[in-house]
Amino acid sequence: AADVAAGRIVNSATVTGTDPSLNTVTDISGDDYNNNNATITVLLAPPAISAVHPVTCASLGSIDLTNLPASGTWQITQTGTASAVYNGTGSTFTVPNLTVGSYSFRVSIGGCNSPLTASTAIGEDSSTTWNGSNWSSGLLPSPTRRAIINSTTPNQPFTANTTMCALTVNAGAVVTIPSGVTLTVINSVTTNGQLIFESGSSLVQTTNAVNTGEIVYKRTTSVRRYDLTYWSMPVTKSGFTMYDLSPGTLYDKFQYYDSDAGKWAIDYNGTMKMQTGKGYNIRAPQSYDLTTPQNFTAEFKGVPNNGDVPVSLVIGKWNLIGNPYPSAISARQLMTDNPYIGSLYFWGHDELPVRNPSTGVYSYNGDFTAYNASGATSGGKGLPFDGYIAATQGFMIKPDVNIVNFNNINLRRAGNNGQFYKTAESEEIVRNRVWLNFANNNGVFKQILFGYIQGATNVLDVNFDAVSMGANSLIDFYSINSNKKLLIQGRALPFEKSDEVPLGYKLAAKGEYTISIDHADGIFNNQDVYLEDKETGKITNLRLGNYTFTTAEGTFNSRFVIRY
Repeated sequence: AADVAAGRIVNSATVTGTDPSLNTVTDISGDDYNNNNATITVLLAPPAISAVHPVTCASLGSIDLTNLPASGTWQITQTGTASAVYNGTGSTFTVPNLTVGSYSFRVSIGGCNSPLTASTAIGEDSSTTWNGSNWSSGLLPSPTRRAIINSTTPNQPFTANTTMCALTVNAGAVVTIPSGVTLTVINSVTTNGQLIFESGSSLVQTTNAVNTGEIVYKRTTSVRRYDLTYWSMPVTKSGFTMYDLSPGTLYDKFQYYDSDAGKWAIDYNGTMKMQTGKGYNIRAPQSYDLTTPQNFTAEFKGVPNNGDVPVSLVIGKWNLIGNPYPSAISARQLMTDNPYIGSLYFWGHDELPVRNPSTGVYSYNGDFTAYNASGATSGGKGLPFDGYIAATQGFMIKPDVNIVNFNNINLRRAGNNGQFYKTAESEEIVRNRVWLNFANNNGVFKQILFGYIQGATNVLDVNFDAVSMGANSLIDFYSINSNKKLLIQGRALPFEKSDEVPLGYKLAAKGEYTISIDHADGIFNNQDVYLEDKETGKITNLRLGNYTFTTAEGTFNSRFVIRY
C-alpha cells in the first residue's frame, strides 16, 4: 500500500494514491514483490443522502441522492425493505416509490462499486386512525391525510362533512354516515368492514381512483302500493337485481324501458341485473297501503361507483338512464358535457289522490318534472327541481346522440342530496321566464314554463324545449310550437312585445280551473303578461290577478294565447 501511495511501479503500471475519476483507492491485497504482482480493488465514494420524503396519502416516499459520478452511465443498487436497480447519468437522482421501511444504496460505474450507504428510514405521516373515541395523535383527516377506521365503539368518526385523502375501513368496524353528511375522498375508498350511507348522505370522490370493498347506500322515499320510482345504481355489484332492491314488489311490477321498441317492458320477478348508468322502474311493495304513503328504504350494496361512466343511448327515442354515483350530480353540467342529450324528465308521484267529480274515480296527480337549458317545471307535487340529480335517481331523456358520458370530476356535488329534488345552481346565461300553473281546488295541478333565453330560437331546440309526455291522467297543459305540445318552451332573444305563445290543455273532468303565474324572472319581473281567452273574449293581465274559468272535459288547443 505504501508503494502504491508513493507512486512506485507495480506490475509495470503506475498507480497514484488518488484517481479523480474513481474518487478513492481503498484496498490493495495479494502483493507479491517477488513476482511483481498485486490485486488492486478500487471503491467509488458512496452516494450522499440529501433529503428523505416520507410516504404521503397521495404518493409513496422517495430519497434524494447526490455525489454520484458526474460523467458516464452509473447504476444504483437499492437494498433493504425492497430491492431495485436504477440506471442513469448525472450527479443527482431521486429514488422513487418507496414504501415505509429502511433502505441502503450503492453506486457502480465501469465495474467499480461504492460501499453501501447507511440504512435510511422512510416514515409515514399521511394517515390518522380512529379508535372509537379519538383520532391518533389528535390528527384529523385532511386532504393530505388518510382516514383509517379501526373501531366505531363507542363513537362514530363522521358526524359532519369531512374531506380526506383516502378512506380505509378495517375489518370489524361498522361506519355509518348520517343523512346530510358528505364524505369527500380525494383518492380511493377501501372497505374491509362496513360503510353505510344513510338516505341523503353523500360520497364524493374528486379523482378517478379505484375503490375496493362494498358499501351500503340507502335511499328512503314515501310511496303507496302502486306508486312507481325511477331508480339507478350508485354502486356496482355483479348479479344485483331489481328484486334484490325491492323483494316485496309484485312479480309483474318491475319494468325497464325498451328504447328500441319505444315502450315499457315487464321484467317478471325482477330478475334483470341492474347496470351502472341505467334507470329502472319499480313499484312499491305489494303490502303497502293503497292510499296512505309509507316510507320505503332501498338499499344498494356494492363497490361505490367512481370514474367516468359512458352509457349507450338510442337516438331519437326515449331512454331511461340514471345518476351512477353515491352523490348528487349537476344537471346543468350534465347537459353542458353532453350538449345533445335533450331535456331531462323526472317522475314525481303525488301523495294525495284526486277525485274525478264526473266519475267518482280517484286518480293520482303524478307527473314529470322537466329540466333543460331554459329551466325547470314542477311536477305532480308542485315541488321545483332546481338543478341537482340525487343519488339513485333515474330519469328519462330523448337524445340526439348515441352516448351520454357521466364525467366523475365535472359532475359530482357535495350535499344537495337530501331528496330527489333540491337546491338550485347558479344561472350563467340570460333567461327571462314565466312559470304558469293550471289547477283546481281538488288538487289537480300542472305547470309549464316559457321564456326568452340566450341561445334559444323560435323553432324546436333540443336543449331549450321539452315536449309534454302527457303522463298525468287528470290534466295536460302545454304551450304550442311547430305543432308540438311543450312543457318547456324557449324562445329567441331579443324579446318582442308583438310575440304570442299559444296554449293548450286536456282535462279528464269538467269544472272550474285557474291559470296563474307561479313566478317569473328577468324582464318578466316587470313586463305585463296577458292571457287571452278566445272563447269568452276576456283578456287578463296575469301579473295583476289569476284567471278562473269553466270548461268541459276534453282537449282544447285554440282557446288560450299569451300576449304582451
